[in-house]
Amino acid sequence: MEETLRLISRVVIEIGLPAGLVLFFVWRDFAREKSLADYIRVQESFTRDKLLAIIQSDTNLVNLNITCLRDFMQTIIRLYDTLAMKPCLSEALVKENLELRMRIQRLEADLAGTRNA
Repeated sequence: MEETLRLISRVVIEIGLPAGLVLFFVWRDFAREKSLADYIRVQESFTRDKLLAIIQSDTNLVNLNITCLRDFMQTIIRLYDTLAMKPCLSEALVKENLELRMRIQRLEADLAGTRNA
């Protein structure tokens, strides 16, 4: 930078102020463009190296979630088909669910009673 300014001042002395100013503005714009090009290079590197890896990882996770959801839905469909063919299982499942809910309510009541005591 200092060397460049010395060179510009020598040019101004040798060829005059107007030509020196033109040279200075050309140099300044070149430095600005170089800085912008370096910034763009860093952004492209980030996009290429990090962002694409993150996107690939997220895509893999979404695909895994879709596969799990598909498997879950197939299991639910099989369960409904089984319950449609064997309604006694459905009644047993409902009864078991009710008993479980009643047990949970009793535990919650007991827990609330111990908190208040």
